[in-house]
Amino acid sequence: MFRGWELAFKLELTGFGLLAIIVRSDNGDPMTVPSPLPRKQFASDNYAGITPQAWDAMAQANHGHAPAYGDDAWTARAADMIRELFETDCEVFFAFNGTAANSMALAALCQSYHSILCHEISHIETDECGAPEFFSNGTKLLLLPGADGKLGPDVVEHAVKRRSDVHYPKPRVVSITQSTEMGTVYSLDELDRLGETARRLGLTFHMDGARFGNAVVRLGVKPSEITWRRGVDVLCFGGTKMGMAVGEAIVFFRKDLAQEFEYRCKQAGQLSSKMRFLAAPWIGMLQDDAWLKHAKHANACADRLSSGLSALPQVKLMAPTQANAVFATLPEAAIRTLKEKGWRFYTFIGNGGARFMCAWDTSENDVDALLALKPDCVVYTAQAETRPMEAIEQMSKILAAGINIAATSMVWLVAPRQADDWLRVPLEQACETGDASLYVNGIDPGYSGDTEVHSALSLVTRARSITVQEIFDYGNYDDFEFTGKAMGFGMTPDDDPPMLFLPGVITSMWGGPVRNLAQQLGVELDEIRQRAEPWYTQERIECKMATVEPGQMAAARFAVEGVRNGVPVITMEHINRLTVTAGPDWDYPPDNHIGVHRVVVEGDPRVELNTHVSHPVLDSTDAGCISTAARVVNAIDWICRAPKGLIAIEDIPQAELIRGLMW
Repeated sequence: MFRGWELAFKLELTGFGLLAIIVRSDNGDPMTVPSPLPRKQFASDNYAGITPQAWDAMAQANHGHAPAYGDDAWTARAADMIRELFETDCEVFFAFNGTAANSMALAALCQSYHSILCHEISHIETDECGAPEFFSNGTKLLLLPGADGKLGPDVVEHAVKRRSDVHYPKPRVVSITQSTEMGTVYSLDELDRLGETARRLGLTFHMDGARFGNAVVRLGVKPSEITWRRGVDVLCFGGTKMGMAVGEAIVFFRKDLAQEFEYRCKQAGQLSSKMRFLAAPWIGMLQDDAWLKHAKHANACADRLSSGLSALPQVKLMAPTQANAVFATLPEAAIRTLKEKGWRFYTFIGNGGARFMCAWDTSENDVDALLALKPDCVVYTAQAETRPMEAIEQMSKILAAGINIAATSMVWLVAPRQADDWLRVPLEQACETGDASLYVNGIDPGYSGDTEVHSALSLVTRARSITVQEIFDYGNYDDFEFTGKAMGFGMTPDDDPPMLFLPGVITSMWGGPVRNLAQQLGVELDEIRQRAEPWYTQERIECKMATVEPGQMAAARFAVEGVRNGVPVITMEHINRLTVTAGPDWDYPPDNHIGVHRVVVEGDPRVELNTHVSHPVLDSTDAGCISTAARVVNAIDWICRAPKGLIAIEDIPQAELIRGLMW
């Protein structure tokens, strides 16, 4: 027999690298208790331990003997403190947990033929295993919808009035959760309207207050202001989630509803023989407003987590963060990675997504450790040219969160130093804020206008002009919605000009690379101009890109020219067809290739580079897309090590783009 245990603990490393707590009795015999989790978690505030105030109060109640079954001074004092807190005379009972508290309270308000109106994701519906129906001998829960986990007076009234015949379970109670299962908080006005509706329709008003303290501090009001002064008849006041070991308080503001409630507690196994240990923690928590201080801290941690999560790419908050819970949708890969790294959080609570719950002992370091698992780099390939402001906002959000971006979108940034202020400045500011880098290279198809030109120029002693061409049969390119429409395929001469033929559009997209190359060459251009020319078919053309009827455009030739002394010296030209017979007088790829990316330097000597990409299975247009993506993906490692800011291709050492490609 052990004579007692020392209040001394020794921390030892187990074979798994975790801490085990070795407790020794006063005769030296060891008892090894389970190790705590290696980090604080966000699955539930039930994971947290007991607050110092609750623990100390229990320790004080542990001295000597006291009457049993709630006849002790601790229980009486705790009940009186709750009455003082709510500024009204009320009946107070203590139960072990929230399910029992809710179920017994609701059973006291109903007969078996009654119904309880509640939200469709309320705790009494989704997380109490049918206990409210069981304890009330069959009272039915009628589930109602509502945004952000809240009930509105209109849906309550509709549920009451839609039927009144004897075949329908008679509505008797409206039950809400404060704060809700989505982490939101009912406002004073919302409670007023619900309370008025309940009184007018003859309903009693029940509040599940498992996280009542978090709602109180968020609203900044006295507890009475969001309970009985707003028409609430019964409150199940949560103690466990605020930092107690066990213990909920069932508070009847309408004392007549508590008639013989003590018998329900006894019959349900909720009349603790040593009630003082349920009651004493309430004294510790209510003294000096410790419960509110802890709730305020938990809310602040949730705010911090919410702000951090909302700044991450592909993360969207599902509801406003108003208490100590954050609900967000995360990519499946992110959820999987977090769980693989040992983080625990729920994905079955509320309306789906992920729930992160902060507790009284959650720290800012815990929040930051979770947020630190963000990606190093995001590959951004979303269509940006037709929605530039939205893309800037998305990219800025990612960069400001400290995440680098490698992108094929936003072609104006292929030459970032040439980009206009409206585009460049907000992204530079986001890079500065997040200490992150942005690299965009996804045009023609990400090399012909820069590196291929550099290679060709390095082979001459003097250059008189440079021409960069993309000459491609786009018939198998399945992108009519953007590329096809932008180039005008399928349009007639009577239609409005396609996007690329509008004044300034071609210059805005390819003028930057032209200016950038001129700057690198030390050439001062007189002007940059554009030209565009359509070709209309006389025959019907059917291809993957589009079906083109006679008289409609089936080929386009357009270019940006950097002009010096009236002569184009730098030209970037596109010749794009839907069939080899279209635009027969224009240049073709050599050797019957479907397409070519060509650089021609007229100089000493003349240099011509023709680049063809292919694939053993895929079409050459798909191979071109792969090469564009490869150009970005291969740069990720260097981008993550690069100085913050906007990166151009000339900033990246070329050896960094090929490292590790052969194995």
